[in-house]
Amino acid sequence: MYDKVEVVMKNLTKKIIIGLTLGAALLFGAADRGYAYPTLQLDIDAVTGYDYGTDTIVTSDSIYTVNAYLLVDAYNSLSDTYYVSFSLTDTDGANGISDLGAVDLGEFSVNGATPYAVTADMNYGTAPLDAIIAEEGWGDPSLPAHGVWPSYYVEVGFQFDSTQYMTPYNTQDRAISGAAIDYSYAANPHGKMYYISFDVDVSNLNAYYGMHSDLYNVNINDKNNRYKTQFAPFSHDVNKIPEPTILVLLGFGLLSVWGVKSRLNTCKSSV
Repeated sequence: MYDKVEVVMKNLTKKIIIGLTLGAALLFGAADRGYAYPTLQLDIDAVTGYDYGTDTIVTSDSIYTVNAYLLVDAYNSLSDTYYVSFSLTDTDGANGISDLGAVDLGEFSVNGATPYAVTADMNYGTAPLDAIIAEEGWGDPSLPAHGVWPSYYVEVGFQFDSTQYMTPYNTQDRAISGAAIDYSYAANPHGKMYYISFDVDVSNLNAYYGMHSDLYNVNINDKNNRYKTQFAPFSHDVNKIPEPTILVLLGFGLLSVWGVKSRLNTCKSSV
């Protein structure tokens, strides 16, 4: 009886390996067709994982580096001004925050600059450019609704450096695989992927809150007050998960391993 179980497990393993091989072939085929690399992406250069529930690259580190990436196209150039937003998330690391008023939830810093007081130095609402858009009467080109909004947030504007580039890759795939970020460049059909790094320190942020980042480019035509917004896909944005959430996820992971092990032991004892 045990031999039969072993044969079934071997056959199942073969099917899994074949499935993974076909999946990899489809993935690299998509990359060759240019579908695998969004114009704008974010990644975290730290110990990361991928949260399938929120489709977000995550880290539990309190000090980490957020990388913003650009593949130049007809709508996004090196001369454009881009924005990375840093927004507060709840204990799940996935939902927005109610307007709490003037409450002290600690602070965080970007690139070693003067820390932002949370919530006193942050805007409340939905990025991007809420304050400027309202001031100028341009309407609201905010990011399409996803779980982290509305919230407290700050925006950091920047331009990409034409001398700082690397070989393109898909940040979602890298996070899932656990591979290190390769900053080198080699000639390829997709061209240069420009990048800029932001050193983020949330070690003084209230431990029950996380920090989410989005990347976008808002071009406003001053002649007729029209705008267009380009943003990184939500599956390619990043999140620092609150420590209590990490512990809960770890607990569920250990329980899952224990459950699988128990089932295997039960199967062996019954044959």
